[in-house]
Amino acid sequence: MTTTTHTALDVTFRPESLARVWDEALALAPAHWDQAGHPECAFRLDRSLYERMEEAGALRLFTVREDATARLLGYASFFVGPHPHSAVLQASQDALYLMPEARQGWTALSFLRFLDAQLAAAGVDLILQHAGPTTALAVLLRRRKYHLHAELYAKRVEHG
Repeated sequence: MTTTTHTALDVTFRPESLARVWDEALALAPAHWDQAGHPECAFRLDRSLYERMEEAGALRLFTVREDATARLLGYASFFVGPHPHSAVLQASQDALYLMPEARQGWTALSFLRFLDAQLAAAGVDLILQHAGPTTALAVLLRRRKYHLHAELYAKRVEHG
């Protein structure tokens, strides 16, 4: 567990279980979904799928909590497993969100450092993060020595 202090809030970063975080994260998720800009898909999380992934050791979940209240201010989740082409253990970002009030000071950069350290300690060899090219997150990822690996294209398939 890591604690950091910045100008506005004292926060704690830590790994947590899905059962402990689900309801709180679900309350933040619509704002995250709107911000992420996925108009082609309806927001509908599959809790049982996440639970099965966590049971199999394929899901890692981390939180940012305000020290004074333990209120959830953000989360990051990663799918972790061996890449089928190289057997390299990789963590692929599923979700990363900080409430606007938690984006001040050094919180976001400190959280990224924490995530890198936690995933490395779990034996991960490659971390994949996604961010819009002009977002503050992209700037922070480059600062953390992430590099552009590929562009991601999306297309909604019409059925029937």
